[in-house]
Amino acid sequence: MQPKPDMTKINPGYIVPLALLMILATGLAVAGEYLGSPPAAEQSTTIEEITPVEALLLIHANPGNPDFIILDVRTPEEFAAGHIEDAVNLDYFGETFNEVVSILDKTRSYLVYCKSGSRSGSTTGLMAVLHFEEVFNMLGGIEAWQTAGLPLLQ
Repeated sequence: MQPKPDMTKINPGYIVPLALLMILATGLAVAGEYLGSPPAAEQSTTIEEITPVEALLLIHANPGNPDFIILDVRTPEEFAAGHIEDAVNLDYFGETFNEVVSILDKTRSYLVYCKSGSRSGSTTGLMAVLHFEEVFNMLGGIEAWQTAGLPLLQ
């Protein structure tokens, strides 16, 4: 019969490797917290570029949905000349544009468009930085919408 090992004594040759192993394990656990998945606010942001036809399908999938906003970021004059039904106009060149965008409800879904796609691209980029949950950028803007023969309100 073998005698029980004395668990109160640790071989001095094991102390340094054991300490290093514990430090490594702790470091990996801490690093995993930082290198793992991004914070929840960043995870939930979805920015998608869609065609005018896909935008129309999205609009038809959300009739009367108060959590789906069509955002026209052209000037009021451009908006008055023709816009997508139920669109809300927010002038990209307005003095308070960034402030207004920053106070919009970030939990709603937004379809953003402009004349050709440049202003809406910048707007959706801003919305991504502000952690909006779901934003759709209509590629080609209202010009592509009209080229596709889709309806406008005047």
